[in-house]
Amino acid sequence: GKALGVFAAAFFAGAVSSLMKKEEDLNLICVGSPFEKDEIVELKKLQIYAKTIALRADEKTLNNLYSNAIVFAFPSLYEGFGMPILEAFANNCPTCISNTSCFPEIAGDAAAYFDPYSQDSICEAIKKVFYDDNYRLQMINSGKKRLENFSWVKTGEETVNSYEKAISA
Repeated sequence: GKALGVFAAAFFAGAVSSLMKKEEDLNLICVGSPFEKDEIVELKKLQIYAKTIALRADEKTLNNLYSNAIVFAFPSLYEGFGMPILEAFANNCPTCISNTSCFPEIAGDAAAYFDPYSQDSICEAIKKVFYDDNYRLQMINSGKKRLENFSWVKTGEETVNSYEKAISA
């Protein structure tokens, strides 16, 4: 089924639980740490535990998740540079992100924004991407264009990778 890719906790799950219950094929995939006991309790209380997965992901798995997700949500409150946003853009994944940190500077008009402290705001942003095909396609195209502004990021990553290979050789 369709997947909702996120870095999130119970608060985010609460924001999207009504949509997940309404849409049978919508699942929530949380990338990072396994769920804590209290998060499992909350997910069960929200009645979405069976449709929610927590996993650690290497770069290949992450790219696969981005490529297959109907939306990538990043409800971070404090984040340095938003690499996951650019990774989502690179994998043609529509993106919903916090209106905090440097995210608006990175994503520009290529993302849907929400207030990370408001469950209603989060849910509305996700719904817009989920239900509006034209908007979703527009975001994918805007994401591709936006990536052109960050070609230096890829160059920097490749440089670091080649140094790491040289050091370990």
